[in-house]
Amino acid sequence: MFSSIPKADAIMVKRVCHNWDDEHCLKIFKNCKEALPKGGKLIVMEYMKSVIPDSTPFGKYVLGIDNIMLVQTGGRERTQKEFEALYQGSGFSEFRVVCNVYTIWVMEFYK
Repeated sequence: MFSSIPKADAIMVKRVCHNWDDEHCLKIFKNCKEALPKGGKLIVMEYMKSVIPDSTPFGKYVLGIDNIMLVQTGGRERTQKEFEALYQGSGFSEFRVVCNVYTIWVMEFYK
């Protein structure tokens, strides 16, 4: 992930970003972008933290995972704005939040 990624029309990463800080995520996303053809897409499936405190069971779960990632790996959960900053920083041309299922959000980054 940090040196190169095989060429593909689409690449999917699931629950990878929360293990890493922004610098490492940018490196992964930039490598994905290099492996994609024009019009290719990166599909990112991750937990997404709410900007406003969320007291639902799902919100509490994501915050719990956020603390675990911070302590164990130095990573963290991110808000939609933080994912948008990663997409912009890695040079993709378009960002879309497609859907969510329970605590996992599906986002697409287009080259």
